Amino acid sequence: FTLTEKLTTLIGKLGYGDLDASTIASFIDDTNQGQLSLKKSDLEKVEKAVKDLENAYEVKLEEVNDMLSNIQTIYEKLEVPVEDRLPLATGSVCQVEDLLVGENYRQILDEAERMEKLKQKNLDVLKKKAAIELENLYEYTMQEFKNYDFRNISLQEMEDEIAYLEKIKQENAALLKSIWDICNLDQVAQSLVKRMNDPNRLFKARGNEMVKEEADRKRVNQLPNKCAKLLESGIRWNVYGEPLEVFLQKILDRVSSLSGGGTPRGKKTGGS
Repeated sequence: FTLTEKLTTLIGKLGYGDLDASTIASFIDDTNQGQLSLKKSDLEKVEKAVKDLENAYEVKLEEVNDMLSNIQTIYEKLEVPVEDRLPLATGSVCQVEDLLVGENYRQILDEAERMEKLKQKNLDVLKKKAAIELENLYEYTMQEFKNYDFRNISLQEMEDEIAYLEKIKQENAALLKSIWDICNLDQVAQSLVKRMNDPNRLFKARGNEMVKEEADRKRVNQLPNKCAKLLESGIRWNVYGEPLEVFLQKILDRVSSLSGGGTPRGKKTGGS
């Protein structure tokens, strides 16, 4: 893009319809034997003006995106009926760039204000939903649960904690999947041990039960290698407040009886 094109585009996007870019354009586009008629100092001013307009555009875009995010969050959490949602705010009418000025922008402002009032009226509902979401995130990320007194904590504080835990979940997706796979195998192992210790096991186990028991045994036999691999990675992590190595060793100790002896402890690491 030339400076002229940039100026014209930005002026339009920001709704500065009363500004005329043609004067600047004539300076930039007017040539005299191939030379710009603008002095270097003038050109620098024009370049600064373009930069200022670009910054203003980014600020306005961020403002509108934040409003849309808040509106859509309230739509979902309060289950606002589709017919009561502003089409412009759902992304079904136009691009975000078309919401920065004029009537579209005013409608988004009005909807943001309406949703904020609706949010304040339904704080108890939103806090209960946030509490459930927090509990699930604490469980999945294996973080120590903070026993909040939800009567004395703001919705914003709860949402900030949710955002923090979501970040942990996303940034450690592979690690958490590995740990949960091991936990699931641990559950299988405990069930298998219980069945093997049942004095009536041989009388109860028939056909499919025996096949399932053998399949479970093969799955459980993967546990030592899975634990060792995770420990040898050197990852520092805490599981419900205790170092990962301690958590995994407890699992290995519980299933050692299945192989008739101890299981490898793997490489020692610290917790985070």
